[in-house]
Parts: sequence; structure tokens; C-alpha cells
Amino acid sequence: MKDEFTEHHEEIEPEPPLVASDLKRLDVNHSEFQQRLKELKHLEEISSRLGTEKPALQTGQRIMYELQHIADPILARFCAQHVYEWYADSNPHHIDIVMMICDENGIEPTPTIIKLAAKVARSRMTGGPSGTAENLKKENIKRQVFTLMLNLIYAGELLKDAADKAAQWKRDNYPYTQDYKASTLNKEYAQKYRRAGPDGLTTEKLYFEMWNRHGNELRKSEWQKIGSGLPLADEDLIGMRR
Repeated sequence: MKDEFTEHHEEIEPEPPLVASDLKRLDVNHSEFQQRLKELKHLEEISSRLGTEKPALQTGQRIMYELQHIADPILARFCAQHVYEWYADSNPHHIDIVMMICDENGIEPTPTIIKLAAKVARSRMTGGPSGTAENLKKENIKRQVFTLMLNLIYAGELLKDAADKAAQWKRDNYPYTQDYKASTLNKEYAQKYRRAGPDGLTTEKLYFEMWNRHGNELRKSEWQKIGSGLPLADEDLIGMRR
């Protein structure tokens, strides 16, 4: 006998998995791409001779240019911003996010993205500074906290209130780990998401533009409901505010 859940799901046709031919793939042999790549290599060679290399900027520019050939420019800048962040703090989740964005948008990772993903994988296997199991656990929790704050602010919350709610959410969901003070989250969010990168854009703006581009009014309304149900931080979690 079929129950209500089974009947409901049998009526829905599952979406077919993406196959290689469905993926948006960069044509590395395209004449325009080859010309631009030649120009980038020339500039990198000049920087190398002068000793003025900027790996974060150069790699981010490569990835942005590669993705702009097959994806939305905002998505390309979003991924490049996470590359800049990875060079700044070695947090492997930045490259995880780039790979996830490619997967969600049916994009085959470009050559530069694949090289970075391999580099991050080696770091994890060899217990690099941000690749150990304990560090990855802490980074995953922190990433969840900042993702919560991003969504709350996108839905209209003030940074101060988003930090308060995120600090309390962290304590409630991970009670056996060290607490985050709301004042610290406020400061770190401002530095991480509201400080302009080399291209002049903030990570917060890139997230919000990408969500707006894909018509996420439903996302806003859902997070407004979620936010209204989250408590502000207990007094001992507030910390010192300026």
C-alpha cells in the first residue's frame, strides 16, 4: 500500500543528471581566448622579471577571465573573490565554494580552478595549516555562521542584529565548542565581507548581486521568517562593542 509520501514522489519526474555534453565548457583553443591568455602570460612574465608578482591577483584574474567566457560576469567575479580570500587566509572552503558554484551552474571547472583544487587537496592530505581535520571542523562551523549572517543581512537585518543572532545560533547548535562573541563576529564580518577586493568589489556585494540576478525574492522572504524566529545573543555573548 502506498503512503502519501510515496505517491507524491512517484508523480515527480526526477531531473536527469548532468552529463559531460550538458556542461558549459571553456574552449581553450578559441582564438580570442588564446590571444587574451597570451597577453596575461606576457604581463606575468614582466612581473616576474621585475619581482612584482601578485599571485592572488594574477590567479583571480585568470579564473575571472576563463569563467567570463562561459558564465555570468557576476558569477565569475564571485569566484575570483573567493580565490583572493584563499590566498589571504588559506581556508580551503573558498575553493570548495568555487567548485560548488561551478557544479550548481553546470560549469566544467576551468584549468586554473582545477589546479587550485588539486593544490587544496594536497594541503588536506598532508595536514597543511588549514587542512587538518580539527581546523576543517572549526572552519566549517565558522563558514556556517557567516553564511547565516549573509542571509540574514540580505533579508534586511542590521549587521549588529545578524551578529547577535549568529552568536546565539552557534552556541545553541555547537554547545561543546568555544563560543563566538557577537562583537567579534560583527568585526570579522565587516573585514571579510565588506572590505573591497583588488577589483574594488566586496564579497557581500558579490553574493547579493548574484542572488538578485537569479531573482531570489523567495530567498529573502524565507530568511525574513527564519530571522524573526532566531533569538538575540545572551548577555554574556555580546562582547565589547565600539
